[in-house]
Amino acid sequence: MKWNLLILILGLRLSLGISQTKIPSQKINYDSVYSDFTGFVYLDSVVVRASRNGFDVSDFIKMVKNDNSFYRAFKNLRFAEYDFDNKLVFFDKKKRKKAGYASSNHQYFRNRCRWMEVNSTKENYKNLDSKGRYKFYTSKLYDRLFYTHGKICDQDTSHTLKTDNNSASGMEKYVLELKKLIFSPGKKANIPLLGSKMEIFSKKMRKYYNFSITQENYNDSIPCYVFTAYLKPNLTISQADNTVLKYLKTYFAKKSLQVIRREYHLKYKTLAYNFDVKMSIKLQKKFGKYYPKNIKYDGTWHVLFKKRETCKFETGIYNISIKAH
Repeated sequence: MKWNLLILILGLRLSLGISQTKIPSQKINYDSVYSDFTGFVYLDSVVVRASRNGFDVSDFIKMVKNDNSFYRAFKNLRFAEYDFDNKLVFFDKKKRKKAGYASSNHQYFRNRCRWMEVNSTKENYKNLDSKGRYKFYTSKLYDRLFYTHGKICDQDTSHTLKTDNNSASGMEKYVLELKKLIFSPGKKANIPLLGSKMEIFSKKMRKYYNFSITQENYNDSIPCYVFTAYLKPNLTISQADNTVLKYLKTYFAKKSLQVIRREYHLKYKTLAYNFDVKMSIKLQKKFGKYYPKNIKYDGTWHVLFKKRETCKFETGIYNISIKAH
C-alpha cells in the first residue's frame, strides 16, 4: 500500500509559462486528441488575436502535457548552493495541532558534489517516535523529496523526466509516479484505481472539464499565457466524483515558455483510500536559470488500516548561488 505516499504530496495548486505571439512551430503529427480538443478551449480576445498570428491551440495543449521546463527548474537545485526553510504542521480530526517540525537548512555544492546541513531546528514536536523515526508518511516523503543525506557526486545532468518505473521498486517507484503527476499534468499515472482519470485531455475525461487559455501578468510584471482546467459547474455529484483533478492553473512566461507557477487541487475517494490535497509552487530566476522559490501543501489523506494524516507544509528557497567548481 506504499503507493499511497504519492497521494499526500500531490494536492497540487501549480502554475506554468509560454511564448509572446507564436508558439515555435514543431513538425509533429498530432493525433486526433489534440486537433479535436481545440474546439473545447476558451480563448479570450487577446489570445484570439494571437491565434490569428499563428498561435496553435493544439501545440499549446501538447506543450502543457509534455513541458519539461518545470522539471528542469527543480533539477537545477541539484547544481546550486542555497538556503531553505521548512515548516510542517499535522492536525487531528478537530483541526487542532498535534505535531510539527520546522528547520533552517543549507545545501552545499562544490566540485560537482552536493550535501546539506540543518543549521537550526526550530521545532520538532511529536514528529518522531521513540526510536527517532518519522511517525508520519508525509514526513518520510518530504524528507525523500527535499533532503540530501550524505554527499552525492557525479549527478545525472539530463533535464528529461524519466517515467519508466519497470526497474524501480518500493519508494523509488512511487516517487517516479509522483513526479509524473507534478511535472506532467494530464498524463496517466500508474496508481491503482486512479491513473487513467488523470488523463484530463483524453476523450473519456475532457467532457468533465472547462479549459481556457488567457493572458495575465504574473506578479504584475511578467506577461504570461495561463492555461486553466476546472470542473464544469453543471456536473452531477457522480460525474464530479469520477474525476481526480479538480483544478489546474498553469502560467507560461511569454518570452521563454518557462513554467513559472502552478496550482493544483486533487480530490478522490475509494473504499481503499481517499485524499483531498492542494499545492502551490512558484519559481524564481537567478543567474539566468529558474529555481523553485516557494512550495505550499495543504492536504488530508487516508488509507485503509492506516491513520488519517492531515498536514500543511511550506518550503522557502533563497540565497541561491553558483559556486566555482
